[in-house]
This record gives sequence, structure tokens and C-alpha cells, in this order.
Amino acid sequence: MKHWPRNLKLGLGLMLGWILVAIFGPMLLPGDPTTMDLMHSLHPPSLAFPFGTDNLGRGVFTRVIYGSRIDLQIALFCVVPAFVIGTTVGMAAGYFGKLTDAISMRLVDIAVAFPFFVAVIAIVAVLGPGLKNMYIAVAAVGWVSYARITRAEILVVKQADYVQAARLLGFGNTRILARHILPNVIVQAAVYATSDAVLDIFLGSSLGWLGLGAQPPLPEWGLIIADGYSFVSQAPWISGFPGLAIVLLAISLSLLGDGLADALRPELGRA
Repeated sequence: MKHWPRNLKLGLGLMLGWILVAIFGPMLLPGDPTTMDLMHSLHPPSLAFPFGTDNLGRGVFTRVIYGSRIDLQIALFCVVPAFVIGTTVGMAAGYFGKLTDAISMRLVDIAVAFPFFVAVIAIVAVLGPGLKNMYIAVAAVGWVSYARITRAEILVVKQADYVQAARLLGFGNTRILARHILPNVIVQAAVYATSDAVLDIFLGSSLGWLGLGAQPPLPEWGLIIADGYSFVSQAPWISGFPGLAIVLLAISLSLLGDGLADALRPELGRA
């Protein structure tokens, strides 16, 4: 990329900041995010407690910083399995066609028959609450979008002259897919992955609120918001600061996705 769009630079900068906070923040902060101190419960923001404390006397700032690790983990572990499964299925369906395509698309039809959020809740309810089961549930239904995107791209690319030339030269299907097709169809799925990560963070926070995601005493942002719900009029900072963190992380990922789209597909940025 000769020219990096401004939104890509900003998105990368913000995401690098979040990663640094997640890695080094907990090392620099004193105290433990799960240690209770009832003598300082519902303490408003101050120099000692920048984001105030919750009803159990735990520093909200410390919990938000520790929570950045969990929510970045949610974004990563929800997106990567769905991305790998979906692109693999989409490549097979689009390239080989016929029976492979028919079976893959029927699986897609079954998956999209149920609303995504409802399907995830149902799977987690069966498997039991917790982050691990949430990752399994998202992978089980989240691959569909990647499969459809990749399949649509391959249906166009596999007719290209360079792919036909590779076949005439006797290259195997694996080499053609890996070296000639995948680099040209992965862009759209990669751009979609950034917006999908935003949705997964909101999903993780929502499931944490419902008690189906991260479990107490983990300092996950959705759990922190849920903890502060009963005290929203008395101590709005408990839910306000983790909510702001979710919004800022979502903006960072959105800028990164938009920047990637502009940089890798310049014609879209000029449209």
C-alpha cells in the first residue's frame, strides 16, 4: 500500500493503544480487580479512584483496564474461528461447485434460518455459561457470513485468465487456491472481520449482562455494566466508564475496517 488512508492510520493507532493497555496496564496498576473493600464502596471518581468504585469497593478504573484484556480476547477468539471455518467452506463451495457447493449452501441456509443472537443464546444455554462456550457458539453460527462472502468472490475470480493459465500449466487445486485465488479473495472477508469484531464485543457484553458470557468475578465490561445497573442513579460511573470503553473500542475497530477497505480497494474509496 503506497498510501495509507487517514482513517487506517487512526484506527491502527487506536488499536495499538488498546493492545498496549491490555498488555501493560494490569502490570502497572496496583491492587487486584476482584479484591473487595467495603470501606470505600460507591466512592465517586477522585485522584485515588479515577473512575470511582463499585458497590463492593472495587476500583472501576482497575476493572476497566483489566477488562480490556477480556474484551479484546472476545473479539479475537470469536472472529478467528468463524473466519477460518467460513473462508474454508466458501472457498470449497465456490471453487469446486456442484455437490460441494450444494451441501455447503444448504448448511448456510440452515444456519441463517435462526437469528444470530438467538442462536448463540440457545447454544450457550445448552452448553452452559462461560466464555469458552460463547466462543463455540459464535463459531458454530458466525462462519456463515464469511462463507458467503468468500464464495461470491471465488465465483468471479476462478474465471480469471491467470487462474485458467495455472490450470493449463498443470498446477493442482491446492496450489491454485492457496497461491492464486486466496490472496485475491481474502480482502473482503478481512475487512468484514473488523466490523464482525465490533459486533462480537457487543455480543460478549450482552451475554455478560445476561449472565451467559464471562462469569463473576471476571472484570468483563458487560459484567461491570450489569453490576452497576442497580446503582445507576446513585453511582452512574460504575456502568458509564465501561460503556464508554466499549464504544471507544468499537470506534477503533470501525476506523480500522474502513481504512482497510479504502487502502486495499481504492476504487471503493473513490466511489
